[in-house]
Amino acid sequence: MHQPKRNRNVSRLVLLVAVVGALAVFPAGAPAATVAYHPDPAARNFDAGVGNWTATTTQGGVGCVVSCATSTAYRATGGTADSGYLQSTVAGLASLVNTAGTSWLSPVFTYDGIGGRLPDSLVFRMDRSATVASLLGVGTATQTVSVVAADGITPVATVVEAAGIGNNPEWHRISAALDSSALTVGSDYRIRIDADFANVLQVVADNSIGYDNVVLAATGTALPAPAAAITAARLRKRTLAGIGRTVLKGRKIRTKIRCAKAVAPARCTLKVAVGLKRKGGKATATKTFRRKGGKTATVRLAVKKKRLARTATRRKVWVRVAVKVPGVRRVKVARKVTLR
Repeated sequence: MHQPKRNRNVSRLVLLVAVVGALAVFPAGAPAATVAYHPDPAARNFDAGVGNWTATTTQGGVGCVVSCATSTAYRATGGTADSGYLQSTVAGLASLVNTAGTSWLSPVFTYDGIGGRLPDSLVFRMDRSATVASLLGVGTATQTVSVVAADGITPVATVVEAAGIGNNPEWHRISAALDSSALTVGSDYRIRIDADFANVLQVVADNSIGYDNVVLAATGTALPAPAAAITAARLRKRTLAGIGRTVLKGRKIRTKIRCAKAVAPARCTLKVAVGLKRKGGKATATKTFRRKGGKTATVRLAVKKKRLARTATRRKVWVRVAVKVPGVRRVKVARKVTLR
């Protein structure tokens, strides 16, 4: 069917506007960026030590301290580049029960995606060696890798779910893709590596598993950096000045927060909560959001039920803000404001 000329022109105009808009958001040739988590290389490559990872062992489903079938250790040599790595061991004829396990837990990191926005892809990688032939002759070994909350327990995303560990003493790459929106920008996480072993009563020789180069890689379009250099001190000062009118209505506190103008054209990632004191327990839930440099957001925070009565009688409260921008370490501020 022939399309009228006027309609064809309108269609072309709509398409042109869409293309121009897309180019404005993602400029042609915008570089891809990859951000590694944990951000500290020492917590990924173990070249200089354990990298603040912690380990626990279990036996029969409970924690084990003495006479354990499993143990954990840091090895200074023997890794992928003949440098350091983490190790879990199942000892021969050491157990009084038939199941055992180990857990390695990374230090806490704050997830910032790609400069405060969700990545296009999120991939977990690690190098592993597994000398478990003696164990596999009589039992099983399974591996679970997950991203957990800062408490080290609460599961957030499963990376590798109860996968069998085969005997492979050479270092080899293990990788798995996560949903790019699996983690929340601005939240704190840890990486947890669990190994579980069955039929350890029958193991007659030591078996070991090594871990090296553990990384969660977020990849996406790089965001612009602030047009002008901004220091942490300046960001702190501007963020304090950007905390505005704060109102209590029912169970909600409404406050205004501005991302410092000097951050433009980049964005601020902000975490906001209200407390009755400068430090200590919070009177409200915490809200995380992003704003471009110079833009103001009206944030609505739910007051916790047990704090509502005390909050309603206060003339002053503390607005607490944590802010992160590309190229600047995270800054935390608190401002005492009148509650209207």
